[in-house]
Amino acid sequence: MFIDEICIWAKLESGYIVKFIGASWSRPINMECVLEYMDLGDLHTYLSKHSHDEFDWEQMRQSIYSILNGLIYLHTNYSSRSQVT
Repeated sequence: MFIDEICIWAKLESGYIVKFIGASWSRPINMECVLEYMDLGDLHTYLSKHSHDEFDWEQMRQSIYSILNGLIYLHTNYSSRSQVT
């Protein structure tokens, strides 16, 4: 459920995870998350707009390192749905 995801996201504190700022809604069906602003957008959009030459091996290594650290954080701290409550 989206509310469960919001509850988990609100607890995340890692430099490798986009920060949760808050949530807003006029009705429960219109719930939205407010997230940290990312200058370059998400990785998928960045890669689709830039050539392979613009994304060098060092940037690729840094991106992979950040993604791995984010996954390690998530799986170490939030591997069970029982931690939502």
